[in-house]
Amino acid sequence: MAWEEVALTPGFWGGSRQGIAAAHLGGCEVAWVLSARNNLTRASVIPWKTSQPVAGGRLEVLASTHGAAIPEALALQGYDHLGDIDVATVPGANGRVVFAAVEDDAYAKPAVLAFSLEDFTFLGVPALLRQQSHAPWVAVREEAGTLVAYSSEFDAVTRIFRYAMPGSLMGEGASLQAWELDLPEGHPGLMRIQGGDFAPDGALLLTSDDASQGRPIYTLRPEGAARSEGPRTAAVTSTTETFYDAEMEGLTLLELPGGCFPPGRLHWVGGSPRSYSGELNIHHWREAATCGGLGAGGAAAIAVLTLAVVGLAAALGCLVWRRRRSSAAGKAPAAP
Repeated sequence: MAWEEVALTPGFWGGSRQGIAAAHLGGCEVAWVLSARNNLTRASVIPWKTSQPVAGGRLEVLASTHGAAIPEALALQGYDHLGDIDVATVPGANGRVVFAAVEDDAYAKPAVLAFSLEDFTFLGVPALLRQQSHAPWVAVREEAGTLVAYSSEFDAVTRIFRYAMPGSLMGEGASLQAWELDLPEGHPGLMRIQGGDFAPDGALLLTSDDASQGRPIYTLRPEGAARSEGPRTAAVTSTTETFYDAEMEGLTLLELPGGCFPPGRLHWVGGSPRSYSGELNIHHWREAATCGGLGAGGAAAIAVLTLAVVGLAAALGCLVWRRRRSSAAGKAPAAP
């Protein structure tokens, strides 16, 4: 799967950027939620003029936790760092809920926190992520009537962990069988994973801040049916290098009806390499047009090759014309 940028929403952020989620409220209306280390912000994105070669947007902040998203009781236990977030509908919880991965200062007891989408009222700790020490992201979906949280380590990722969360959003949750990534023998695992979200077809997309690999976006797909006797495996079916020149963070997947802003289907958060640490950019991407299944890179290469062949043909045509003109001049009859 190849992606291309179709819009960019720059904005200034009161704290380090961490993640993004989106809740489609109907029509063109969307609640965009952004996370920082200890902050949650709900905003709308409206069209705006920019100097970028793609469409531009602007953030309008609607609600914020003002730097105090993590409840004091949890902060006293060392929790100090939100990660990427997700939004899901929870029956009995007044609609949509924001789920945030959270880490403690010792990286020993990561968890998932739940907040109301409307005003970020804290609703509980629906899962303790006992299978891992880091929790840079969380993605939530319903499976057989149960809300399941997915997450991973930050580095050397060879598993995607799964946790069943209680509908009351209060409790430790239950560890489920992890997805084992189908990687080549000796592979160290995916590195610097910062965000994740599910596509409607069940694929799990992850952002990576691994500059040595081009800061890629990975697409994972589970293989076969879940087995009671062992973990499910998942294959990395595509890798798209973004070559972004600043830190990549969380992502969310949302495609709005035609004519709505912003366009695109994949939206991810990154820093700005040209300004101070408070600035973020929301990148809005869509699937790139492909040429014979070669992807955007292959299509671009073919386009360049085609231009080169056309240029060579033109040069040869010009050379032949000049030689014919010269030959004709040499055979012209002498003047009387």
